[in-house]
Amino acid sequence: MKLRILLLVLLCTANCSHSSVLINSRLNEIADVADKSNDSTLGSMRIEQAREYIDKSFNQLHHLETKNWTEDRIYFDSLKRINFYLKDPRLNIILERLYWKLWETGFAKEEDAKDLYGYFLVHRQFEEAMALYKKLPSFLTESYMPILKIGGPGQQIPGPSLLHLGDLNKAELKPFPASTFTGVIILASPNCQYSLNALNDLQKNQNKELRSLKNTVVITPQQNIDYREMKKWNKAHPTLQFKMVYRESDFALFEFNSVPKFYFLKNGNVVFSFEGWSQTDKGLEKFKEGLSII
Repeated sequence: MKLRILLLVLLCTANCSHSSVLINSRLNEIADVADKSNDSTLGSMRIEQAREYIDKSFNQLHHLETKNWTEDRIYFDSLKRINFYLKDPRLNIILERLYWKLWETGFAKEEDAKDLYGYFLVHRQFEEAMALYKKLPSFLTESYMPILKIGGPGQQIPGPSLLHLGDLNKAELKPFPASTFTGVIILASPNCQYSLNALNDLQKNQNKELRSLKNTVVITPQQNIDYREMKKWNKAHPTLQFKMVYRESDFALFEFNSVPKFYFLKNGNVVFSFEGWSQTDKGLEKFKEGLSII
């Protein structure tokens, strides 16, 4: 009840007041609620309520006039916090506007540019990321790879699609036959040692204890992006290549909240799954069990 009242007050305040201080306070209250939620179902419900707030208040948020760099700083940080949960590309545009205001007054931080750049990449706003990269090449070096270009201008994304990494500056967007696929989907991250252990164990044992991994696809969740590490892995391991999910919402059968996860599909339906890879023997046994079903 307390949370419901909080959100109702938030909505009312956002619609009735143009105070940046009040809006910053409310944005942080939403993020606090999500931070402290131990129940994933309740957490999801609260995030959806927060999304409704953003939908109703977006124009006000977008045109909000701040009084000084201090308010810009607080507003920027508030939006970053809430967008960690909402993953709303529209908020990145507001963040970019605020970033350049902070830049002009000398109060932008190097980490702000990296955070904004990372948000653009996570949300697949490649043109915006490219523009930021060109303006701030000294900030966005080594660990922040040059932007991946997809297809041609105006390319339509028809449904479930994966980004296949090419050279440093290119990625090819290909549709994925999720509704008819028979094989194994592995959700993994190049920054997760358990994920890498699993992929290494599977490669070592293919054609020994396991059959060919030809119909095994490794997908990196939307949030787990590290182009440098993915490129490094793919170069050394031609069998199991990291591909990036373009939109998690197009893969409703999978839960992207943790890695590694293993889904065994037959004609587009999940018939077996398991999570984690703490021990090689147990992991291989589970994997073989899943293969036996498909």
